[in-house]
Amino acid sequence: MNHFLNYLVSNIFLIVISAIMIFISIFNFKQHKRTSEFMLAITGIAILLSITEVLEQHFKDIASVEATTVVAFLQYVLRPVCVVLFIFLSKGQPKGKWSIVFTIPLMINFVIFLLAFIPGVKQYVFQFSIKGEEIGFDGGPLRFSSHIVGLLYLIYFLYVSVMSIKLKHISNAIIILVCVILILSCVSIETFFNENGDIHILNTGIMICVMSYYLFLFMEKRKRDALTNLFNRSTYYQDLLRMEASSSAVIQFDMNGLKYLNDNFGHEEGDKALIEISRIIVDKCNRDMYAYRLGGDEFVVIANNMKEDAVREIVDEIKEDLSKTKYTCSIGLAFRNDKNTSLQDLIRQAEKAMYVDKSEYYKTSQIERRK
Repeated sequence: MNHFLNYLVSNIFLIVISAIMIFISIFNFKQHKRTSEFMLAITGIAILLSITEVLEQHFKDIASVEATTVVAFLQYVLRPVCVVLFIFLSKGQPKGKWSIVFTIPLMINFVIFLLAFIPGVKQYVFQFSIKGEEIGFDGGPLRFSSHIVGLLYLIYFLYVSVMSIKLKHISNAIIILVCVILILSCVSIETFFNENGDIHILNTGIMICVMSYYLFLFMEKRKRDALTNLFNRSTYYQDLLRMEASSSAVIQFDMNGLKYLNDNFGHEEGDKALIEISRIIVDKCNRDMYAYRLGGDEFVVIANNMKEDAVREIVDEIKEDLSKTKYTCSIGLAFRNDKNTSLQDLIRQAEKAMYVDKSEYYKTSQIERRK
């Protein structure tokens, strides 16, 4: 009972924040499934970690070496997982083959701490033993694996922040930097200024970061199209100014046959088409590409500091994925081959190319235009 009361008192801030985040995640689950899933996962792990800290003290009091080892194993393994989930929440997860490479440090960390259960090698990780009337801790050099892995992910997080600054997404960069600094501060305090082992602030720090980033995402929603979650027209006009120097290509998309779908199958079917097309565009766009829905069936992607071959490859992938659906788009491309070409010039060129593609589509499909 004393441990339970101590847990409530020492983690009251964490518990309150977690309760708020759980309520928000469940309430918004249908509208923001991905965000809610990561928020719930991080909250669950943070609560579990805070519970293991109490259990560790309890098992030490009853001199249970095996149980104390299990609890310590969970702490070392789960803390880097929180950082990774936070990166996923911030949409900083690498795509394609890099998403598999991204998880390798977590797997290595897991294997290293499994060694703590193997006699003969556990002294290289950590081990608990009864010393007199208390359980003593002996840490080996490999116990810092969790810190190193966590630091690697935080460095990647900083890279995401730097890239955001490069593309002048200053607000995103600031919130990421603040979160990284807070987490590093909590880790440093617990590691270097915690001789008695009674300072446990990292879990609360993680939850503060999650809540802060959620509030940031809430503010960002105003920049998004409600149906497709792409950036909206207002954001598009704002971004034209900051991307004037960095933009290297523009891709214009215009769905074919949206009016026909709306008139014959209802606007719900038309909305499904727009959502599917925008999903394909977003899935194929990389970090240097920004996708917007300008309204109706019009989409545009602005690529920054990308080579022509890379842009064409992504467009080909989008076309391939579209071919697997029952929807089609007319697509126009324009590349900045001259430093004197403005972003507005690129947009006009891409739009012109898109209309040429649309005319060809209606000629070859023998479908009456706008139907």
